[in-house]
Amino acid sequence: MNRNIFILILVATLFPQILTGQNSDNPGKKNVIKGSVSTAGIINGMISLDYERNLVERNIFMMNIEGTYGRYYQTYTEESFQSLPAFHSFTSSINGLFGKKSSFFEVDLGVRYSIVNERYSNGITSFFPVANIGYRYQNPSGRGLVFRVFIGTVGIGISIGKAF
Repeated sequence: MNRNIFILILVATLFPQILTGQNSDNPGKKNVIKGSVSTAGIINGMISLDYERNLVERNIFMMNIEGTYGRYYQTYTEESFQSLPAFHSFTSSINGLFGKKSSFFEVDLGVRYSIVNERYSNGITSFFPVANIGYRYQNPSGRGLVFRVFIGTVGIGISIGKAF
């Protein structure tokens, strides 16, 4: 079941032109590329590159679909933590943005597929839920700077990017 949902979200992310949303008066703000860094504690976190596409835009609500490639990392180097796996992941999610002009409350829900090295995969599932909430600033014209801070399943994070 999780695999089917992931594949559906992934296809929708890779082919956003097949999705039809409400036409916007400002067609220049449909896409966002951003980099994110998050941490789930002292020993691990995630660095990712994200692509986002606007699907629906109404008065104080926007819905986006997002695809992410990320890499989990470890900063703690004590011998007892050397066996922790570092792995790549792909995420597909849907973002709901609530707000006006440049400030938004953001809710992000989706699924993450992680490629875990075989020697670490015993007991580790490849699919993980994604749930984040946060604050997002986006240039009121829809183009330019996108900044967000969030907390969720990968810890506390920050993103900086460009809308075009």
